[in-house]
Amino acid sequence: MVTDAAQRGERRRMRTRAMLIDAAEELLANGPFASVRIEDIADGADMSVGAVYVHFENKDGVIAAVGERIATRAVEQLSAAFEPGASPYEQFSSAGPAYMRFLLDNPAFVRYLATEPAGHESQVLQESASRTISALLTLFEAAIQACVDAGQIRPVDARLMAHFLFGAWNGVAGLVLGPSGATLTAADVEQCLEQARHIVLAGLASTPARTEGIPR
Repeated sequence: MVTDAAQRGERRRMRTRAMLIDAAEELLANGPFASVRIEDIADGADMSVGAVYVHFENKDGVIAAVGERIATRAVEQLSAAFEPGASPYEQFSSAGPAYMRFLLDNPAFVRYLATEPAGHESQVLQESASRTISALLTLFEAAIQACVDAGQIRPVDARLMAHFLFGAWNGVAGLVLGPSGATLTAADVEQCLEQARHIVLAGLASTPARTEGIPR
């Protein structure tokens, strides 16, 4: 039987662990992997270095936890955009804004997905980002295919369309959050996405006669 004291201890442990992950994610959102030290993570969480090692074996362990938490957040946020009862077309059209909001709210993910140079030091995050993007692409591909099957958009290769759209969204987020420092405000990003969304949806809704000569 689990005692009240044991339950309180477990809650404290989980809170401490979450605070360390919070601190590491904040550091990764604002600087390269190589610049993040165990001491920085401890300072960010207002804890001792020893506290970090109580919960994680090393720096990679903390970073892996950051990646897994962002992955869960990403899938949950995109899945929430697919409202039960909505038509396939409505679910598909709401996915873009939901994903862009996720990207802008998670700069650490964008950094290691699109802007951080590949290398051994950031491998743990890059691998996590790769797994996350694969899961998200699967969700979005299914949404596009559902629209095709329902006759709500023109026949397209759902897998290729999902990759194209994700590439576009990641590119915009990379321009905003990456080292290039593109001067786009949050309002600019919203307008950019809305404009592109209307263009893409209009194209997908086009009849074959209007798109004659365009390869499918």
